[in-house]
Amino acid sequence: MDEGRDGSLFPTADDAKGVPEEHVDESEEELGPASTVPPAEEQKDENSFSFTFEVTEFSTREKKLYSPEHHFGGYRWRLLVFPAGNGGVGDRSEHFSVYLDCPGPVNEADVEDPLNDGQGWSRNASFKLRVLSQKPGGKPCERESKHQFSERDCDWGFQDFALIKLLYDPKECFRVNDTVVLQVSVTLQDAQPQYDSRKTTGFAGLKNQGATCYMNSLLQTLYTIGTFRRGVYQMSLPEDVNSTNITYALQRVFYDLQKGQGVVRTKKLTRSFGWDTVDAFTQHDVQELNRLLTNHLEETLKKEKKENYITKLFEGKQCNYIECVNVPYKSENHQTFLDLQLTVKGCKNIYESFDKFTEVEMLDGENKYKADGYDEPQDARMGYKILALPPVLQLHLIRIEFDPYRGMGVKINDWYEFGNEIDLTKYVEKSDGNDVYVLHSVLVHSGDVNGGHYYAFIRPNPEDGEKWYKFDDEIVTEAKPKQALDDNFGYGGEAMADADNNHPMVTNNNIKKCTSAYWLQYIRKDHVNTILEPFSDEEVPEVLEKRLVHENEEEELRRKDRAEQLLYMSIAIVTESDMRSHQGVDFVAWNKVKKMRVKKVMLLSKLLELLKAEQVLKDLSRLRIWKLRMTENRTYKVGVEPLEWADNIRLSSLIKDYDDLRFTPKTYAAPDTHVRLFLEEVPEEEPLEKEDDEVLLFFKKFVPKPLPHLEFVGKVLVNASKSLTEVAADLFKDEMVSIENLSFHEEVSASEPDVQRLYGTTPLERCNLTSTGGIVIVEAVSSLIREEETERNLNPGAPLNGRPIETVIDYFDYLRMRVKVKFIRRFPLEDDGIVLELLSNDEDELVRKELARGLGERRDPDYIKLYDSASGKSLPSLGDFAFRRCPHPSC
Repeated sequence: MDEGRDGSLFPTADDAKGVPEEHVDESEEELGPASTVPPAEEQKDENSFSFTFEVTEFSTREKKLYSPEHHFGGYRWRLLVFPAGNGGVGDRSEHFSVYLDCPGPVNEADVEDPLNDGQGWSRNASFKLRVLSQKPGGKPCERESKHQFSERDCDWGFQDFALIKLLYDPKECFRVNDTVVLQVSVTLQDAQPQYDSRKTTGFAGLKNQGATCYMNSLLQTLYTIGTFRRGVYQMSLPEDVNSTNITYALQRVFYDLQKGQGVVRTKKLTRSFGWDTVDAFTQHDVQELNRLLTNHLEETLKKEKKENYITKLFEGKQCNYIECVNVPYKSENHQTFLDLQLTVKGCKNIYESFDKFTEVEMLDGENKYKADGYDEPQDARMGYKILALPPVLQLHLIRIEFDPYRGMGVKINDWYEFGNEIDLTKYVEKSDGNDVYVLHSVLVHSGDVNGGHYYAFIRPNPEDGEKWYKFDDEIVTEAKPKQALDDNFGYGGEAMADADNNHPMVTNNNIKKCTSAYWLQYIRKDHVNTILEPFSDEEVPEVLEKRLVHENEEEELRRKDRAEQLLYMSIAIVTESDMRSHQGVDFVAWNKVKKMRVKKVMLLSKLLELLKAEQVLKDLSRLRIWKLRMTENRTYKVGVEPLEWADNIRLSSLIKDYDDLRFTPKTYAAPDTHVRLFLEEVPEEEPLEKEDDEVLLFFKKFVPKPLPHLEFVGKVLVNASKSLTEVAADLFKDEMVSIENLSFHEEVSASEPDVQRLYGTTPLERCNLTSTGGIVIVEAVSSLIREEETERNLNPGAPLNGRPIETVIDYFDYLRMRVKVKFIRRFPLEDDGIVLELLSNDEDELVRKELARGLGERRDPDYIKLYDSASGKSLPSLGDFAFRRCPHPSC
């Protein structure tokens, strides 16, 4: 495991991990040669290399940025930097973030078929990230980690790489002339056989969600207490199958640890706490979490009227007292506790901490005590007494203190011994002599107040003596007693991450110095066999097991389905014939185009051969392939340039942009369509290659009668210096139409239908049509002469009931503002009424005329009165009220 990988004693996320998706601002700037000094690249050996990246104008950069790519070992590597931090979209963090990013193989065709293991490409690597000091002999700020880079997990690094204020410290020279120099050293590693903790040790690991190592350590400790596990299993099940009940979520975790397969996940448990993804990436405190769990379990037991195994196991009794020396006065306040907090600073071992806990403080001099019933302040003794210790004694070692002089927290790493067995008899009031405890678990924190990692050493059966296990998230290994005890006594001094002291970086040396025990769990020696009694699989309640097995089977089916979906992609294939058959707005009717579900590893050439075999395509040698992109107004247009394709290109290489990845939020459900391609078959008489100053335009014509619609005319690859009039002259040369009588509009949006007027004599480069893929609508000027309003009958099958739609503007207004309105006769109310199609901006007079036509019998619109069907109130004017709040007026 990677030490320093996650966690700290205070809420932070100083962990080596991937970029949290919900924190990423999708806008980015990729630095090219103009904004960086050409990076130096060094190959140390066949498995190692390094490169540097200079970020200029560092203080002004708000967005993320990438370094240029470097090819090594057959893969592409680059740095991903957040100069303003990656704490959240729009937030400026106190730290800046740095990640190593691997976009994938240099040549997709070299990747073996991932269907064998379902994982896609992957590459193991260890790496060191550095911010270089630009002064001679200056020390770099360095972090290191390792990761298995893959198609779904392609970046890894540190959200809290270093304090931004450290970069601005003139003494360190990390930023000179507003330039920061980053360096990364990468060592490629062979994939290691997957370690199976359950097969090796009999214990399963817990998945770390980002910064949940502290929770994993506590859960493993509680799980190994057989009596506690029995109590959890015996609690009632919630009626709701999809319950987020904490008890049920804990039962699930324990069951999976006992009888599940592989690493156990804890997302349902953290979700039951009401935590979101941000909480999973935020370090909480072990003591805080322990009390959250035990308080909930106690409340549930109380409601179920069952024996409280929490108090039976963990509850001790104490009292704080004040006793006057010279008068007969004594005050006692009895309390219960589930854990004791012991002072570390100034104490060499656990016994000195208990001495300090129970020491007597004299209240004398100016600090005398004002006792009830006595006029004069009295000399008094004040302190704590331990009245009874519980069977399971939990000790919170106070290793974090606030330093008022420096205004920050510091971690106390003083040498502090705790024994394998401790005798606390002398500290317990009226002890029966059996207050002897043996060590069961040690929760360790490695790091400082700004970053670190939790893991646990547990001895499931103290009678085995030497048999300890290390529980480090997903990995469980055997450990020696020295690793559990001596190595966690501390090393002296205070570990601080401060610009005036040490750089905020995690290295092997200071991790070792900052490793110390944080939470101890002892078990009363004469209760060990009872409390840690082995728990067999047969003891799991049948009703609980049936329910969890059923849910796990359903989850496994969903997981397999998601895994399979990740191997496939959906492609929409658009040809010119699709455009000709479409008579509306947008590029094509997307529900009618050919869609294919294919493997991501399929070669593009193979796909084209399949389309040719299905007679979708004819001549592959005359083919231009355009990838369709979604514009800001959610309309699809072809890309600026056609795709450069070769026989070795795989379809997975087409999925690069956020626009392609339309995953359902918070799920891994397969998107509706990954990629949309326009396959253009170029005629023999036209050149196949596109010039840099050419744009591809699509032309439609507006046809107002008999029913208004758009018809595809054709596509033109034309020089941007030409005007629309010149282009139309070639396009409409075979039609009996005068070019001077044509009007031009650009289809701006299909989701919110709208057009923009274009001037035919203006060059394309001056009328915003230099972006390839524009759709131009042409109409004849003769259609702009509006017909005089004549008597007409209502035509329910026509747009606006047969009302004339004579121009492109009218047509798009109709598409954008059409609304169905139902009118019901006021008397009798059971009348079925009449439904009219109107425009949301229709004036009241026009609405009454249309309604009169619909009612027939030569109704006079002036004698029609409208009422609100909900309130019955008269509507003096239909207006917006009728359409937006009263869709069913009566008349």
